[in-house]
Amino acid sequence: MLIPSLRVPALVLLGCLASPATSATFEIDFSLLGSGSYTGTFEADPMGGVVSNFVATIGAVTFDTQVSGAAFEYDPLGGDFVNYTGFPAFTNSVAVAGVCGVGLCALELYPNPYDPVPGDYLAIDEFFNNIDDGTKYAINPVPTDGVIPLPASLPLMIGAGVMLAAVRRRRSATRDR
Repeated sequence: MLIPSLRVPALVLLGCLASPATSATFEIDFSLLGSGSYTGTFEADPMGGVVSNFVATIGAVTFDTQVSGAAFEYDPLGGDFVNYTGFPAFTNSVAVAGVCGVGLCALELYPNPYDPVPGDYLAIDEFFNNIDDGTKYAINPVPTDGVIPLPASLPLMIGAGVMLAAVRRRRSATRDR
């Protein structure tokens, strides 16, 4: 247990040491024609980092479950995915009538260095028929509408300041008796 006089400084120090995790949402345009008919999103650090929450809709199929390849990263300078072992591949978690059952459609990405930036991709149904093939994809940050995320350490610092004020008030009330 901390000595009472050290509790508030310890909370202030803890609030200063907490660092917020940064993540941004990116849009993938598979059509590259601006039609928006083949799109996807994923999250990664805006300065580059591990890709998470990847979801792509091509035709009527939504690819949302990674099935091959380890974690891979987004490179903002190259505008493509990097640091992968095996091509990143995804499948569908929902059946699409007349196209494929659950997990039977596949989307495979062929990022740099195997193809110029941006890379190629292949989407197939359960009978290995092309859903879409060969079109390049482009990755763009999703606008934030000017909203700046609140750093995780800010509430801790505010809480420590409130506690410090309460301790000072209590001490001054005790001395005044």
